[in-house]
Amino acid sequence: MEQGNKFVNDNLLNYAQMVFEHWFLQFDFLDENGKPYKSSGGALVFDEKLKQRIPKDWISMNIVDVASITWGQCPEGKNILAKDSCGENLMDYCSGAGDMKGGFIVDCQAKTDDSKRVARKDDILLSIAGKIGDMCVVDHDISLGRAAAAFTVNNKKNRMLVYLLLKALNKKITTISTGSIQKVINSDHINDFNFAYNENIADAFGELMDDIFEKLIELSNENRKLADLRDWLLPMLMNGQATIED
Repeated sequence: MEQGNKFVNDNLLNYAQMVFEHWFLQFDFLDENGKPYKSSGGALVFDEKLKQRIPKDWISMNIVDVASITWGQCPEGKNILAKDSCGENLMDYCSGAGDMKGGFIVDCQAKTDDSKRVARKDDILLSIAGKIGDMCVVDHDISLGRAAAAFTVNNKKNRMLVYLLLKALNKKITTISTGSIQKVINSDHINDFNFAYNENIADAFGELMDDIFEKLIELSNENRKLADLRDWLLPMLMNGQATIED
């Protein structure tokens, strides 16, 4: 079942990526006649900010026009606790790229009892220090360390759009990072997070992708529970504490 969920998730993400590229990068969204805009001769105009031609009714925008940003801040070391810690006022803690390896949703490997910054459900996380450019989605409120930033969409319909925009900007993100010892993305770099945008097309994309976004979270959580069950059960089977009957 775990592999089946992963297969479905991969297909959903591939489909979302394909539609995004056709509509927002290749500008072959369907026009009023149901034909792909650019391929059927739709008018394009040069945009100075983007240094490229975009559809005539589109504008250049920055990522902060569609999402607000929360920059992470670390608790003191004594307040970063093990993943299995229990107690009051504990939050899952995302330190950065290491917690973005579990698939579509964040996989926090620690907790904290002194959260400084919080990422909320549906935020898109981006690793901004050390290993830059890793991404995932937040499925519950978490504490955010300084090696991560959270993008909160202004319109819930734009969740998948912002996620895929950040993926599309990933090469630029890793190129513009600065720091002689450890590469870092900061607020100054956000000025370069620009893209072509049309509100009507974005709304149509959001309508198409809303259920897909929810399904990706649902299946990712299901896989997480299955993996936890496997990791708990396998040692017990191996040492004879548990058996499987025919």
